[in-house]
Amino acid sequence: MSILTNYIDPKKVLAKGEEFELAKIGNHSKGTIFKDGKELNCDALSKVMNSIFNSLKDFNYGRLDIKFEKLLLGRNFKIIELNGVFSEPAHIYDPDYKLFQAWKVLLQHFSELFRISYLSMYKGHKPISLIIGIRKIREHFQVVDRI
Repeated sequence: MSILTNYIDPKKVLAKGEEFELAKIGNHSKGTIFKDGKELNCDALSKVMNSIFNSLKDFNYGRLDIKFEKLLLGRNFKIIELNGVFSEPAHIYDPDYKLFQAWKVLLQHFSELFRISYLSMYKGHKPISLIIGIRKIREHFQVVDRI
């Protein structure tokens, strides 16, 4: 795994007009602003997203982080990251969101996860035990902490 960020030397002063790219990808710690883009929803976007998600075997729910300049055209866009159910809806960090709006989105998010889990168990999938689940969460954060 590679992290696409540049090292910032706190003693370096940029020359007038000199540019320095902080990061190649969005990151909370690098000042990225996350916005709710629901006004971009349209048939063209649905078509592109359905083709992506239909190509993923056993993918039920998650979030794509996309460099989206050409997304609606369905070509030349980059999927930066595919996040599973453990990821939160990033648009809750939209600075225009009120706290209760974010909570509502999270409630909808976890309700959908519950629905998917229930349907999976109904189809015969066995859930992992609580102990194994806690172990997997701990392992996840050990990896994240090393990055």
